[in-house]
Amino acid sequence: MRALLAAQTVAEVHAVEQPIIDNIKRDQEILKQALLTAISDNHPRLPSDLATAQYQSVRAFLRRFSQIFTVNYDLLMYWARNQNLEPVWRTDDGFRAQRRWEGYGTEQMVHFLHGGLHLYEGSSGALKHAYTGEVGGGIVDQVRANLDMTPPRFPLFVAEPTHQQKKQRISRSPYLTFCLRKLETNTASVFILGHSMDENDAHIFEAIRKSDTRQIFVSVFGDENSDENRRLKANALAFLGAAGKHVDFFDASTTSIWG
Repeated sequence: MRALLAAQTVAEVHAVEQPIIDNIKRDQEILKQALLTAISDNHPRLPSDLATAQYQSVRAFLRRFSQIFTVNYDLLMYWARNQNLEPVWRTDDGFRAQRRWEGYGTEQMVHFLHGGLHLYEGSSGALKHAYTGEVGGGIVDQVRANLDMTPPRFPLFVAEPTHQQKKQRISRSPYLTFCLRKLETNTASVFILGHSMDENDAHIFEAIRKSDTRQIFVSVFGDENSDENRRLKANALAFLGAAGKHVDFFDASTTSIWG
């Protein structure tokens, strides 16, 4: 989308034929609608679409950890940590007044390494959406409204295909840079749940290797001897194995995060 916006600007400055500019604008709209369709078709619209028991289960699981790093874009963990439910789970995401990120100097515990649907960048830095409780106040609706603005406000996503490009994108965002550095300075044991261990996230594995963590646990789902899980385990050992670090594996089905 940013490339298309830049192309439109260049085309207009250089007086490119109007039909070409119109095509660029149409492609922008197609991309925008594709994102909104993907969100609408694959994501609950409101927090109330999930059961209270599900929130209680995931909160009980996540509150065991002192730091949480996620590469998921969805709102599920964000919703879970903001529910007024037992067990009490107090976490700091680094956002303060006007929902603006002020991570430096805070006790930030939750880190969206690749951004998230509820995050976007404004002139003053990273900002977050929050459910307003009103009709049309859901975060998905706010994302739609942001995309309809001129110029549009895009969700803070790291969607580049390679780890080199992802790292470059991260370097342009103070929020994302901070989160990745927090992973590099972690000293506690690391539990990795639901990750494919593919090379396109090598920048994350590099951060873990740089850290002082000594024990790393990686989840395996299903038959551990399947071709896919053999590859996952081999990649985990190759990407995370280093002097002073030990990699173990555990059955993902034993966690029962959502009950």
